[in-house]
Amino acid sequence: QQVEFARAERSYCGSIMYGYGAIKNNDNGVRDRILSVWNEEILYDRIGVANGAELTVTSPYDGSDIGANGSYLIGQCDPVLPLYLNDSPVSLTKSGFFSVFCELKSGANEFIFTHGDESLKYTLYNGKPSKESDAAAPASPQYRTLDSFVITDVSPSSGCIIKSGSTLEISCTAPAGATVKAELGAKFITLEPISALPEDAKAETGFLCQTYKGQFKAPNLAGSGQLVELGRLRIIAESGDDFAEADGGRVRLSPKNGFSLAVRVKADDTEIKVAPDSWYYDDYTPSAAGMEDNVIALKDGWYQLRMKGYVREGDVEEIEGTVPNSVIEEAMLYRSGDDVVAAFKVDRNVPFNGYVDESGRFVMLLYNVSTKDPAGLEIIDNPLFKTAGQEDGARENVYKYYLALKDKDNFYGFTPRYEDGKLLITFRGPRKIDAGSAAPLAGLKIVVDAGHGGSEHGARSPIYGYYEKDMNLEIAKAAAERLEQLGAEVVMTRTDDSQYRLADRCRDLLSIKPDLLISIHQNSMPHSTDITMIRGVVALYFADAGLPLAKTVSAKLSESLNRLERATQQQRLAIVRNPQFPSALVEVGFITSVEEFDMMMRRGGENVAASGRAVADGILEYYLNQSRWLTEN
Repeated sequence: QQVEFARAERSYCGSIMYGYGAIKNNDNGVRDRILSVWNEEILYDRIGVANGAELTVTSPYDGSDIGANGSYLIGQCDPVLPLYLNDSPVSLTKSGFFSVFCELKSGANEFIFTHGDESLKYTLYNGKPSKESDAAAPASPQYRTLDSFVITDVSPSSGCIIKSGSTLEISCTAPAGATVKAELGAKFITLEPISALPEDAKAETGFLCQTYKGQFKAPNLAGSGQLVELGRLRIIAESGDDFAEADGGRVRLSPKNGFSLAVRVKADDTEIKVAPDSWYYDDYTPSAAGMEDNVIALKDGWYQLRMKGYVREGDVEEIEGTVPNSVIEEAMLYRSGDDVVAAFKVDRNVPFNGYVDESGRFVMLLYNVSTKDPAGLEIIDNPLFKTAGQEDGARENVYKYYLALKDKDNFYGFTPRYEDGKLLITFRGPRKIDAGSAAPLAGLKIVVDAGHGGSEHGARSPIYGYYEKDMNLEIAKAAAERLEQLGAEVVMTRTDDSQYRLADRCRDLLSIKPDLLISIHQNSMPHSTDITMIRGVVALYFADAGLPLAKTVSAKLSESLNRLERATQQQRLAIVRNPQFPSALVEVGFITSVEEFDMMMRRGGENVAASGRAVADGILEYYLNQSRWLTEN
C-alpha cells in the first residue's frame, strides 16, 4: 500500500515497515505483495495534465539574503514538461508544484531553472557583501531633527509618586540650542543637553534636536499618611522668537514613612501584570471589575499593588482610605445550570489568581487575606472536580484553595467576578447536546477566526499572489457554513480580505463572550529549513481549557484529510490566551509543503472546503465527547 500510494502521488520516497527477516519468511504474505507491485513495468509517457503555468519561484524572493548555509525554494510550473535546476532534474507534484533545498556558500549563489523553452535565473545570498562605493565613501553623519519647534519625549510622561528627599530624573527632546526648563512644584529646573552637536551640524529641513536632562530634588516631608500634590510636570523651550511647551505626568510626593492610597479596578478583564514589561502569558489572571488593593508605588504610569502585581494607571480609580486584610468568612461550591461556582465571602474584593497546576488541580490564590482559620471548602457532586483542599500560600496574607480535576481533558474555562461581598469563580461545565438532532449545536456561540488578512499576508504559497490569508479565509468560511448547518450561532472575525489587528480581535472577544473559538492558520518554516519532508496538522492552545478542543479538532482533521497528526502543543499565542472559554489555533497544513498544498488545491480546491468541514466536525465531536463524559460520569 505504501508503494502504491507513493506512486499515485508521483513520489518514490516512503517506507515499508517490515524487517528483512519478515520479508524473507514471507510473513503475512508481505514478500508476495511487494513482488506483485513490480509484476509489470510502469512507464510514464506523459505525467500530469498540462495547466499552462509559467515557471515561477514564489519563495524566497529573488535576491534575498538568507543568512544561512541553505535555503528552500518553492514554486510552480507546467507539470507536463520536465524541470531542471542547474541541469539536475527536479521532482514535481501532479499540479506542477516543486520544492528543493539548496546549500548556500558565503556570498552570492546563482541558480538556473530550465523548463521547456523557459529559463529562470535566481540569486540568493548567504551574507550580502557591501557595495564598493558604499565602502569607499564614508556615510554622511545623520542628525535627529524635528519638523517644527516642538518638545517631544517628555519623561516622566505618566503619573509617579516620588519619595521624600529623593531625586526625580526629568528629560525631553527639544530643538538644539534652545533654553529648556522644567516646572514642577513651583520650582524651575534648567535642563541641559546630554551631548553637544558638532559646529558644522545642520538640518536640511526642520530643526536639529537634542536630548535634555535635569534633576528635581524632592523636599523632605516627615511622617506618613497623605500624598502631597506637586502638580503636572511642565516643560518650556525658547530660542529667539520660537517658543514651545509640553506637559508630562502628574507628580506626587510621599512622606518619609510612607503613604496611604488604594485603587479599584474599573472594568472586567483588566490586566494584572507580574512586571510592567512582562508578557501576558506570565501574568496574573485578568481581574474583574471592583477588585481593590493598596498602592505601594506609582512609576511610569503603573501602580504597584500590595499583592505584588502591577496595573495601568488608566485601568483603576483611586479610592479613599486603605484596604485591610479580609477574613474569608465562607467558602462553598454550588451548581449553576451546567456550570460549577466557587464562592468566597470576603470583607473586600480581594485580588485573585487561578490556574491549572501540573498535578491537574485548579489552584485559586486569594491575596490580602487573613490566613488564620479561613473557611473550609468542601466538594459537592459535580462533573468537573473530584476533591477540594486548602493550605497557606507561599507568601504572607495569601491563601490557597484547590480543586482536583477529574480529568484535564474535562476543563472548559473559568470567569472570576465580584458580587454582593463575594468573590465568585464560575467554571464552565460540560455541555450535553442532542446527537440525534438536526441542529445539535443549537444555543452555542462559536467564533471562527480566519488568521491574517489585508496587508498581513501570512506565509507565501507555491502559487504567486496566493497567500496563507487566502486559504485561511476559504477554510474558515467552509467551517462556518458547516457549523451553522449544525445549529450554532457563528461569528467570523473577518469575511473578506480585510485587515483586523490581532489586538482588536482579542479585545472584541471580551464583548462577544463566545462558547468556543477556533482560529484557522497554515504552517510554514523559515527559509533555512529543509521543508521537503515537513508536513502535517498541528493544533495549538495556551489557556488550559483549549487542550481538549485542540486535540479533538486535530484528530478529526488528520483523519478526514489522511494527514500526519503532529503533537498538540501549548504556545504563547494571543488569540487563544483568554481563560474564560475553550480556544485553539489549528495549523491545517504546511503551506510550504508542496505535496500538502497540491492535495489541498486539486479539483478546484475541493480539500480546502473539506478542511473547513473537518474543523466543524471536530468541534461537533468535541461537544459529543462532553455528552459522553456526562453520561459515563
